[in-house]
Amino acid sequence: MPWIHLQLTGTPAPGGSKDAKAIRLGKDGRRDPAKLARYPKCCQACGFTGVVTVRDAAGKGNKLWRAACEMQARSQLVALKRQHPDVFPLAQVCAVDVLLVMPRPKSHRRANGELRDSASDYHENVPDATKLWRSTEDALTGIVWADDKRIIDQQVTKTWDDRADAGAYLTVYWGDEVADRVASALAAHGISDPLPLFGADQ
Repeated sequence: MPWIHLQLTGTPAPGGSKDAKAIRLGKDGRRDPAKLARYPKCCQACGFTGVVTVRDAAGKGNKLWRAACEMQARSQLVALKRQHPDVFPLAQVCAVDVLLVMPRPKSHRRANGELRDSASDYHENVPDATKLWRSTEDALTGIVWADDKRIIDQQVTKTWDDRADAGAYLTVYWGDEVADRVASALAAHGISDPLPLFGADQ
């Protein structure tokens, strides 16, 4: 069964969110006929310039985490790529199990380092598991898999760093294991044959 295991240390950060902001005409621009004339009449009427700026809301943490993922994944795949130069990045369908381990905030611990009774056993805080995985998945595209659209099965879990170092722990499968996982998913829903297009009474 072809598979690889990767351990990426660091603090996982979310990705994928974008903020868009429409640029309005400033007070001076709305008073000055020369400046106002630069814009179409529709913009003059509503007060918007027609320009929209888009900002990555993930911030610096996302860039640092993605850079750490890329560097560590490339390093860990060096030996495998020498032995199997045509395998990575994977150009075939694959499946991924990932454990995202987040550092606990200081507020969860007492001065002596012990966990407070109010500290949750589970990472039920933001960011969402899906957003944390999205940034990691994007960072590994072109390194582990050629295109993330080929990941057809994934199991994502997030937890605190009580028992493991913060970061991401991935096991990537391809080949027969992927077919078995798809078959298991179908069987879990009672599906053995392709779904009919219409109900049995039609």
